[in-house]
Amino acid sequence: MNAHSPQQRILAGSQLAAFSHRAFVSEQVADFLAICPVSGGVVVDLGGGCGHFGSALAGQRPDITPRVVDLDQDAIACCAAAGVEAEHADAITYRPRGDETAACFNLVLHHLVGADEAATRQLQLSALRNWAPTHTPVFVNEYAYDSWFGDTSARLIYAITSSPKLSSLCAFIGKFCPSLRANTLGVGVRFRSRKGWEELFREAGFRVQSVRKGYREEVSLLRRLLLIRSVRRVSFTLVGKKQRLLLVNESLGGGGAERQLCHLANELTERGHAVAVATWASPEVADCYELLPGIARFHLRRHELHGGKIRRALTMGRSWLRLLSLIRREKPETIISFSDVSNIMCVAAAKLMGLPAIVSIRNNPDAWMKPHWHSPAIWAYRRAAVVVQTGAVADWCRARDINVVSVIPNMIHRVPELTKPRERLIVAVGSLQHRKGHDLLIRAFAKADALNPGWRLALLGQGPELDPLRQLANELGVGDRVEFRGFVVNVHEAMARASIFALPSRFEGLPNALLEAMALGLPCVAADCDYGPRSVITDGHDGMLVPVGDIGALGDALAQLMGDPAKRAHLAGNAPNVRCRFHANRITARWREAIAGQRGGLTHSSDPLHDHGAVAVLATNGDAGGRRRRVVNGVGERNAGVLANH
Repeated sequence: MNAHSPQQRILAGSQLAAFSHRAFVSEQVADFLAICPVSGGVVVDLGGGCGHFGSALAGQRPDITPRVVDLDQDAIACCAAAGVEAEHADAITYRPRGDETAACFNLVLHHLVGADEAATRQLQLSALRNWAPTHTPVFVNEYAYDSWFGDTSARLIYAITSSPKLSSLCAFIGKFCPSLRANTLGVGVRFRSRKGWEELFREAGFRVQSVRKGYREEVSLLRRLLLIRSVRRVSFTLVGKKQRLLLVNESLGGGGAERQLCHLANELTERGHAVAVATWASPEVADCYELLPGIARFHLRRHELHGGKIRRALTMGRSWLRLLSLIRREKPETIISFSDVSNIMCVAAAKLMGLPAIVSIRNNPDAWMKPHWHSPAIWAYRRAAVVVQTGAVADWCRARDINVVSVIPNMIHRVPELTKPRERLIVAVGSLQHRKGHDLLIRAFAKADALNPGWRLALLGQGPELDPLRQLANELGVGDRVEFRGFVVNVHEAMARASIFALPSRFEGLPNALLEAMALGLPCVAADCDYGPRSVITDGHDGMLVPVGDIGALGDALAQLMGDPAKRAHLAGNAPNVRCRFHANRITARWREAIAGQRGGLTHSSDPLHDHGAVAVLATNGDAGGRRRRVVNGVGERNAGVLANH
């Protein structure tokens, strides 16, 4: 396409200057209130211009808070002057935050025009798919061009407005025939018939809940040459279809990944997803965390692994076949895996079944897996969408040509407000394994205890190192002051009585226990192991970091906190800030974005305009008060308007 001619620029400007889009606002508000009932909250107006729709809506419904999303900085300034919240983004790049009660596309979708018909459809689908998984009601107000022959009229309008030669001809004729004037000549605009819009909505993952027809416009004789039977604005309320998800992990026994998977499954279920959870472990392994009643639960093994390598391999093979059978029966739209070996097997199954897979790396990628699993893991990660917990792990992935969809940390899930009296108690939470470093902590505690007598150390967790750790405590003379409490379901209750939290791990991902301890206001000492604690703790501000494996440094840090109440109070006062950073609503919203990306929506690492060959972004909404939008693209300026005297 060529740039606009000067005549087309003048025509577009004069057309917009002569027309007030405010005339539509009262009708749009009336339609919204009639077919999109919301109980207050945030209503997002995508492409909301100067905020006329949002202001009018809030004027009638004071319990509604409008949020305008627009690219025009002048429009953003107008919103600020009017006291309307505004964000500089467009209908495609705006990421739902999870606090929205409705999203509005007022005369916006037809301005998302790509380099060709296929690219145009993908842009419009991308804007809509941002909202399908959120189950937030979506209000769409659009022109429906019904033709005598299907969608012919809308296609003809797109062909004319996107062609420089045909646009020049129409611009010339428009000087003498006002009914052919338009402000999108040479740029392109893609309307659809009502049936065409509804087909687009269904493809984007919505069902049409309500429809309200606007007044029918008069169709002039020249416009009838485009085979237009009727033109009217139509309002739709869309609701996302319930999405089926399958979450897979080794087990739901005690552990951080297990707890996070259960939290995520429950949060997604509460937001309208149909969730199933499968584990490779058999029913012999008890679940330690509760799932909501609506979540389907499956076991992929009948019995636990026993015997030699061949027998174990055969058992894993049979479990994988049961996963394939489960996928055929439950028909999930996306598979999400939460552990390394599970990631490999789930990606293989998803590729065979033609499903998108999201795999989560939840630990130190250099130290966690056994060497013979490294190559299969890299193979799987390169064929799936990968979610990591920290930026450092994201860098590790990118160095190996692995596509990182998003960095999503653990969520802090509904931390209770506890007012238990603090005891002279240090607490550590984690399975009793070598990598958790409890032997280091016991040695450090013995050193600190000599300087600050009267303290106790409680280890919450179970595992194969129990007897050696108990023996070590006795050898160091602190056996009567080190408590081995085993697996504890209510970790918050146990932590609430402590005065210090310790994380001595040799390597970690993003520790749940550390986040929960900080959320409860515990001063924390953590080993500065790769990929984890440093992304949570600011040393000396809301916690303390010590070198990995350094018993002396860990003992000194514990002794300092044990003997300095003011230091403990300082760290404890800043630590609860993690509640906001890792709030369950925020983290769940990030997961839903990642899931939406695998259904054809957008991800953090994608550029929709580049991916779909687009030549334009969001044009000004129909309430922008005659303001013209300039967008840099391959054809010059794109302005709001249609091939009609609207």
